[in-house]
Amino acid sequence: MRYHVGLAIAVVLLSGTPVAAVDDYLCEIMGTGRVVASGQFEETNILKMYVGRKFSVDRKTGMMSGALKNNYHSMPRLVDRGSKDNSFKVMTVDVFENTTNVYVLNIGEFEEGPNKPFIFYENSSVYYGRCRHF
Repeated sequence: MRYHVGLAIAVVLLSGTPVAAVDDYLCEIMGTGRVVASGQFEETNILKMYVGRKFSVDRKTGMMSGALKNNYHSMPRLVDRGSKDNSFKVMTVDVFENTTNVYVLNIGEFEEGPNKPFIFYENSSVYYGRCRHF
């Protein structure tokens, strides 16, 4: 029995994977909208259903899951992991025969305190709110 416990501990220590890493984000959508022809930002009824919903972000891959996603057809590209001086940035470009979809996420990792503001662009739709590490 002690052999199995020792082996399990050795595997965890040698794997290089932190046991209790606080690396990902849990985000809440606080508002949505789009820029209309007049150049004004406008909330839209169809996007309002996202307000109050949540999504998570894997900081190693940039993949989003939950209410918002950025990996429908292509893998996201992590542009900047974020730091005390820079935002976390990830983008995805889905190219199809007749159209292209662009997804861009920016999280203010440099902001002091537990809440980090985010903005997410999905083509012409905009989502914004706050994220926390979890």
